[in-house]
Amino acid sequence: MLPRPSNIVKSQVFGLARLLDGQVDLSPAGRALIDAGCVHMPHARLVILGTSCASPLLRDEADQVGRLLGCDMLLLRCEAGQGIRLDVCLTHKDGWLQAYLPWCGNGELWLVPSEAALHPIEVAGGLFERVHFPFASAQARSAGLDAAHRALSDLARWSI
Repeated sequence: MLPRPSNIVKSQVFGLARLLDGQVDLSPAGRALIDAGCVHMPHARLVILGTSCASPLLRDEADQVGRLLGCDMLLLRCEAGQGIRLDVCLTHKDGWLQAYLPWCGNGELWLVPSEAALHPIEVAGGLFERVHFPFASAQARSAGLDAAHRALSDLARWSI
């Protein structure tokens, strides 16, 4: 059902899962998802799926996985020269939120949108859409994006 991701994409998925610091499903079904480049985090009601495909490819397949497991979805896109971007599908909303970036600051992880019209998402044992941003300035936004990039790079390196 899912195309096999490259080792680089898998390492980014597993790095993000480590950054979220939630329990990963290691049952036989969970291991089958891991083999397909997915990580199921049942306590957070979240699945992370990785791809090198451009948007909107793989959304239908991710929707099926999310519906099957009753979970929010993070579709990690690892495109050449673009870094990573996250498409988000929340179970209580219709459709996908596009082009989010991980942001770290004060021991917190957030997903911040590329478009100012969208709400940020706090990652705290699950995904929670908020109306306020975790930073007050463009400089703090940039510093948090850099911190998340460094953390993901370090974690992904250990996941290969």
